[in-house]
Amino acid sequence: MSKQSILSEIQNAINVPMMDVKNVSNLILEEYVRDDRLTYWRNGRNFYVISIGRKNIGFIPDDDPELLERVRELVNYRGWENADRSVRLDMTSWRVQRQAIKNKIFSL
Repeated sequence: MSKQSILSEIQNAINVPMMDVKNVSNLILEEYVRDDRLTYWRNGRNFYVISIGRKNIGFIPDDDPELLERVRELVNYRGWENADRSVRLDMTSWRVQRQAIKNKIFSL
């Protein structure tokens, strides 16, 4: 059963007034569905390379564990892969607009 079908099933089961179905569903999924798709490794230049499966999605600074954890959460639990390149994850962009990129990632 895919994550999306599990999410739909949970949403239907707890879809009652005054309940934040999406948040509750994600909490349940975080406990029971572990999809460790994110891999990363230090590339020796103050950045981690981030991959999903065999696809590299970009870089993040290696000195910010909170940021790494947020990216891991987005990728593993929410299926984010930045395929539309809405967040620039190249090293030059990080050097020029680090805080803006970080803010965008935390707002997703």
